[in-house]
Amino acid sequence: MTTCDVIRFEINDGLRKRPLYLGHLPAKDLDRLCRVPSFSATTGQEEIAGNVLQPPIRDWQRPLIPAKSDRIMKRYERDGEFMPNPVLLSVGNPDSVKVEAKMIDGNATGLFSLVIQIGDDDEQPLLILDGQHRINGLARGSKKSNPIPFVLLFSEKKDVYPPQDSAKIFAEVSTESTGLKELHREWMQYAFELDSYDPITQSGEENRKSMEVAAFLCHERQFGKGTAAVNNPFLDAIQFNPEMPSKPAIGNGLTFNATQIKGFALDEYYRGSPAGGTHLDPKQVAEQLALASLALQNSLGTPLDESVFFGKTGKFQQYMEHAFVRSVLAKLLDDPKPHWPAIFASMGMALNIWDFSPWVKTTGGNDGNTSRKVAREVMIESVKGAAVPHGSSTLVEYLQGDNARITFVASYVNSKGRKLSKGSKVFPYTPGSVRTLSLDGRVHLKIDDRQTTSNIGKIDIFDDDAKRSKDFTFGTLKRGVTLDRQVRLNVEARYYGGISDAKVITIDPS
Repeated sequence: MTTCDVIRFEINDGLRKRPLYLGHLPAKDLDRLCRVPSFSATTGQEEIAGNVLQPPIRDWQRPLIPAKSDRIMKRYERDGEFMPNPVLLSVGNPDSVKVEAKMIDGNATGLFSLVIQIGDDDEQPLLILDGQHRINGLARGSKKSNPIPFVLLFSEKKDVYPPQDSAKIFAEVSTESTGLKELHREWMQYAFELDSYDPITQSGEENRKSMEVAAFLCHERQFGKGTAAVNNPFLDAIQFNPEMPSKPAIGNGLTFNATQIKGFALDEYYRGSPAGGTHLDPKQVAEQLALASLALQNSLGTPLDESVFFGKTGKFQQYMEHAFVRSVLAKLLDDPKPHWPAIFASMGMALNIWDFSPWVKTTGGNDGNTSRKVAREVMIESVKGAAVPHGSSTLVEYLQGDNARITFVASYVNSKGRKLSKGSKVFPYTPGSVRTLSLDGRVHLKIDDRQTTSNIGKIDIFDDDAKRSKDFTFGTLKRGVTLDRQVRLNVEARYYGGISDAKVITIDPS
């Protein structure tokens, strides 16, 4: 049994009065009395995902970082160093803790006596909400008998500090800490409805459902029932434990952490407007991601380890992997139960050579950003339409720029120089071709970016006769420019993998 004097005060949160106790105990005693409800570096992804889905969650703290604890121990071994910062504690087993007013000659002293006893199960009765490295480090040093100040959250009334409050307080105290890893911070904020997961807002609900997609995708062993049930390829594969890497779901591909899946589901599905007016629940979305992934695996003519979706190093392309997942989610807005094998057959997936290594030049730097954009837009357009866009023979050829198109629109202007809608003319332009656009007196020229094909990720334009001029950039042509002379424009369209077409075209407004 351990006893110490404490000071008591209360915080009124508007719903209840919460008592707190301030005191101090030697580091060695706190180490003996306290435990940390943490996951370990080897806790499985599926276990954490299941834990997150069943609040109040268990094992919500990060594992001890030995190097951090060692640094604290070594620092406070030096003379002149002392630890004034209090640690934050709560009570895991209320039956092992008592607080009594301290009296002298029958008079209240203003102090209280805190009595802590380890039960028959030998489980430490106190929980560390903040300070596990300080307690562990100091308790292992030569000055382990030095006191550490503490703040203890405790009430004899069980409804004042329900068990989930301890984890929520840890989340509020620690999720802004630089020491807490992003992935851990994300699912802690989800589990306790903090920050972007505030349930009273629409965005909070969208964020919550999106994170649940990731959790179900990692946790469910099967999707479907009876003979229609299929094994979930993502089981225990989505990363929730920041100390343990994610695993590929199929072959060497479809490797994600929870924040990535959450982000995809949020961007492409829960922020969108479904055709039927109601979104699928997160478990149904996770099921469709699993079914689509299995269908994609079976639809390819290219061997899996040679493909951009599931291939080995040098073959695998993350932009295509991410674009595939995004396209599946986008399709669910139109159709909540797509027949994925039929969609991939209509897209001619088996007819493509999904080994990009012979033709991709680079997916780094600016070309990486272009490739990411092209992959997303092309896959979404193809999956939603269940077809190769714009009459191309194959999807891979389209990604390389086949049947690409930029659309120029030329218009007359009135006496004040304002564009007229009547008499406008459309000039489709195939990048890489030599053209002269005769505008027949239409002096206002712009690019209709809505009609630019999805396989063009970036368009660079400049005046070939005045290369430093900013009068004829892509940005100015999107807004529209008025011509006062014939111009020669260098037009370059950039596609997936650093592929591009560039030619000079002549614009004649006369």
